[in-house]
Amino acid sequence: MERHYFCAFLMAARARRAPVISSFDRNVAAGISVEHMSPSPRRFWLPFSYMSRNFSAFPAPLQSQRSIESSNRRLFKSGLLDNIDRLDDALDLYKHMVGMRPLPSVIQFTQLLGRVVKMKQYSAAISLYKDMCFLGFPIDGYPLNIVINCYCLMGWVDCAFYALGSLFKRGYAPNVTTFTTLLKGLFAQQRVAEAQELFKKIIYERLCQPNEVMFGTVIDGLCKVGNIHVALEFLRIMERGKCKPNTIVYSTIIDSLCKDKMVDDALALFAEMIDKGISPNVITYTCLIQGLCNNGRWKEAKKLWDGMADFDISPNICMYNMLVDMLSKEGQIKRAEGIISVMIKRGENPTTITFTTLLDGYCLQGQMGEARKVFDQMNAGGPGIDIHSYSILIYGYFKKKKVDKAMQLFREIPSKGLKADIATYNIVLQGLYGARRCATAKLVFDDMQAAALKPGFHTYCVMLEGLCKNGHIDEAFLLLQKMESDGVELHIAMFTIIINGYCKSGKLDIALSVFCSLHSKKLHPSVVTYTTLIKGLCESGKLKEAEGFLVKMKADGYLLDSRAYNTIVHGFLKGGGYAEAKMHLEEMFGKGFSPDASTVSF
Repeated sequence: MERHYFCAFLMAARARRAPVISSFDRNVAAGISVEHMSPSPRRFWLPFSYMSRNFSAFPAPLQSQRSIESSNRRLFKSGLLDNIDRLDDALDLYKHMVGMRPLPSVIQFTQLLGRVVKMKQYSAAISLYKDMCFLGFPIDGYPLNIVINCYCLMGWVDCAFYALGSLFKRGYAPNVTTFTTLLKGLFAQQRVAEAQELFKKIIYERLCQPNEVMFGTVIDGLCKVGNIHVALEFLRIMERGKCKPNTIVYSTIIDSLCKDKMVDDALALFAEMIDKGISPNVITYTCLIQGLCNNGRWKEAKKLWDGMADFDISPNICMYNMLVDMLSKEGQIKRAEGIISVMIKRGENPTTITFTTLLDGYCLQGQMGEARKVFDQMNAGGPGIDIHSYSILIYGYFKKKKVDKAMQLFREIPSKGLKADIATYNIVLQGLYGARRCATAKLVFDDMQAAALKPGFHTYCVMLEGLCKNGHIDEAFLLLQKMESDGVELHIAMFTIIINGYCKSGKLDIALSVFCSLHSKKLHPSVVTYTTLIKGLCESGKLKEAEGFLVKMKADGYLLDSRAYNTIVHGFLKGGGYAEAKMHLEEMFGKGFSPDASTVSF
């Protein structure tokens, strides 16, 4: 019954909301601190007492206080808060609660704050808390922990520490949840050193007893930034303490070791884990098998796969998809199909990701007939196709120079109820320019903008490079100028494409002019920009100018890599500067680099 009355309450509140909006509503919606609001926020009184005796915000005068409190408790225990799924409803309930006499308990207000947090309305939750403080509610540690969590989730970790100070001021000691929340916030903001310092302070000063969640948070944060050695140190501290590492902690470190190509260390830790009686789970095995596959250790991966049965562990969909992906990328398509067959036999239905991975594998191998069969299977009786599936198949057709098939597939996308995204358009544009169909590419680019898709960095680079490679360098330069006038954020890579285009077409004067304009645009040439220009000058026989830019490049602090050395040596050889080429080749050897095949063959 109470839920029925609450639904009626919400409907009536929504009906009356439009003409009555308090300054509190506006400030909560905007995330403005109610702490600084003056005068006191107005209340939104709703005459609902006629709906039910059980809805005790407006009790009959003859009800006793004990009866009112009992009714209020029943109302909140009935799951009233579970019906709150919109911020406006939460605000209505809050205003209704502050009008109750007696007031609901701080527990019920805390439950409401928690509900607002679940909606990811962190700013609103903070503002509600501040209003509770303004009204003089007896605040304990639980609402403050919620506020600290909100600040951390919003990326305002410093504000979270100010809230921690408020916790101390009110006479409450932070608990393990408080400190874990702060540690999560610091790691999320990449403030790793501060997180480490705080954690060490917690341990050495015994600010609280760390639990598995806190250790897991710290170890996970360290592993994510590649600080695996410190993570291992904390694992050893954990082993010596009361709180022992669990499967999750070990799996986190094993995963990080595998990603850092330290697979043998991961296997050693895995063996240590089992010796200590800690059972691995499917995630542990997934990390290890993926690490072994990435390093080509397929036999060991197969042995681990078979060993899962010893711990009564069955592969999940993520593990199956990982294996299909690994095998497909290695060109072992038939084995990947075998994995899918095993999946189906064991009652695990392949997902769109499973088939898309297989589809990508066939496209990488150029087996477009088989790829099309997989695509049609997905469309007919399989899990269905998405725009990513279309993009993969379109890319495969372009790669095999089957432009008409690619475009036919691209044009059928809207008829399937799907919408091409930026990635799809980029694939199509690149494919069309590669097939020298510049006019069609321009139309596709226009269609993309008409579909309210904003070109990004990659799209513009595809356009500029496509025009330059097809000899439309002036048109590409005009596009770059239009981008600049339209306020598009320019990148040095875009200008490097133009410089390269003019160098290859023999228009060195314009290439130099574009290069010299970079300073006025507050752009700094990269190693690729310099080497592109130097190579162009060398190939045009302007060896002195090329040497001058090389000296300037080194003076500006740029370090040449293997690619840069090869480009410069190749340029001098092609331009007839054999002495210069020899000098830079010796310098290249001195730096530990080797000439590539094109340089050697020249």
